[in-house]
Amino acid sequence: MKKVNPQGKGQVPVLQSLEVVRQLPARDRSTEEWLLDYLIGALVISAEFSFKPIPNKAYYLYWLDGDWTLSIISPDEWGNRLRTTPVARCKLREDYSWILTPYESVKNNPEVLAAIADFQTAFIEFIDSPSPVVENLPFCRAELSWYPRLMAFGLSKSLELSLQRSGTEHQTGQNLLEQISYEKNMLLSHCTTLSNAEQLLQ
Repeated sequence: MKKVNPQGKGQVPVLQSLEVVRQLPARDRSTEEWLLDYLIGALVISAEFSFKPIPNKAYYLYWLDGDWTLSIISPDEWGNRLRTTPVARCKLREDYSWILTPYESVKNNPEVLAAIADFQTAFIEFIDSPSPVVENLPFCRAELSWYPRLMAFGLSKSLELSLQRSGTEHQTGQNLLEQISYEKNMLLSHCTTLSNAEQLLQ
């Protein structure tokens, strides 16, 4: 049996964090907004980080040596020590979904664009299932460290609440994907600074 206090956080802080997640505000989402929030959240959660993100505070996503990394340090603060192109400025919403604002330089980085496209392809393949989509939310990802796992749990609760509000909690992933034109690079087209991404990835 696993300990209640992962990474030595102590039982009380863990319970307090989980209680915050259980009281998340519900937000209405269209199908495309729901899938996009899930996709962006999954991308951020897949990054390596060892701090607790705070709502409405800026964080920075990097593609470093073939992996995603989330940092509290901005590209300007890194200065000459920055070894890779920064991908996006990220901000956690109160409902544990994420806002992602890509940097203009990303559209000139084929490696990062390919990594984003690969992530989205894998995400769509995962979502494209005949089972209720709520069953595929990352409520408990044991392989994640504590703070990414907490973010995954919070995102799952947020997305589940939206489904419940709209009465679509029994929708399958296949049904949701049929409602949008996801073949148009859902994440890439959302990022307006990546306007030429589709051409690069064709």
